[in-house]
Amino acid sequence: MVFKRNRSLWLWAVFLSLLALRIYSNALANLSPYNTYTALIINGFVYGAIGIPLVVGIYLLIIHGTRWHLLLAAFLAALLVVCQFKILKVNYIVLAFALSFYSPEEITLMYRRSLGLTFVLAYASGLFVHNTRSFIDGVYSFGFYNENQTGFVITLFAILMTVKITEKSVTLNLNRKNGAFLLLVFLVVSFYFEDRTAELMIIAYVLLIWGRRLFKSRLFQLFVGAFPLLLAWAAYYCGMNYGIKPFLFIVNKLSTSRLLMWNYYFMHQPLTLQGNRINVIRGWGLFYTPGQGMFDGSYAYMLFIYGLIFSIVLFIGLALANFKLAWSGNYMLAIIMMVIEISGFTENQMVSVMISFAAIFALIAYMPKWIHRADKDVLNEQ
Repeated sequence: MVFKRNRSLWLWAVFLSLLALRIYSNALANLSPYNTYTALIINGFVYGAIGIPLVVGIYLLIIHGTRWHLLLAAFLAALLVVCQFKILKVNYIVLAFALSFYSPEEITLMYRRSLGLTFVLAYASGLFVHNTRSFIDGVYSFGFYNENQTGFVITLFAILMTVKITEKSVTLNLNRKNGAFLLLVFLVVSFYFEDRTAELMIIAYVLLIWGRRLFKSRLFQLFVGAFPLLLAWAAYYCGMNYGIKPFLFIVNKLSTSRLLMWNYYFMHQPLTLQGNRINVIRGWGLFYTPGQGMFDGSYAYMLFIYGLIFSIVLFIGLALANFKLAWSGNYMLAIIMMVIEISGFTENQMVSVMISFAAIFALIAYMPKWIHRADKDVLNEQ
């Protein structure tokens, strides 16, 4: 089915894939800000990521704006002021504002296309600069900076390929071709990348599909809404109590020392309203910084880097999006959101708006009437 705004969706997909290419590809991720030409490229991406969605959003507000869009715009503007116009938060806010004029189904299709383009562009650019391996450990990462980023992109893309997206619904459409592709991705992330997060995403997706009739239960819908809040609380609890609770040593080992990193930052730089900078102490010794600046885990990362104000707004938004999707009968989108949120416990890609729509859904979910009632029983679609 061709969407009425199909051309617009393709343009957004290209825009998002170019932003993702700047952050995640070997060809562009390590550009030096001290070189005149590369500095122009970097600034072009930074200001383009803010300017283009802002201009488009204002245009759409003038042409298609409703009172609900005005209400969301006022809310996001207030959030922008409270967050002191920090550029990292501005990116989230202006993109959410621009995409609020699109339905959840349109945004989902937009990101499915973008993920496919991102993989192709990252691989092609990696071949062009003769660097298709991970900067971290040398694994063949298809032109991405590291294989965990590749794993997330191809895993979410494979999951989105198993659904049928129309202008009014997202329904399960699992068949031999996309099922085989999902299995292939599972084998790659499990046995080649050894990416346990991507592996868990696929397992969780299959289990949630298998038990998808639970989503008709009002009680389970409340759990779906509370799910990201529980994960955020778990990340905070693990970070604050690592070293005190013995069972957390096991969790730390399973999560490849994430809890150790969270605890170090939480203890040395307490959480603030507006967020902290990562201070790295190099060399071995008593005050050595674990991970040397690496900070994996969306919930802990948001709390530490983005601060309590923005993080709490985002986490509550995730809960709102989940609950509204489940309550309105958009069960497949609720399932996909939960899968992305699971990945956020150990990886940062959940809150990367270039390759994940979770944070976008979270901010737009504050707008009434954005998520409509599903027009069919999506649980019976195959």
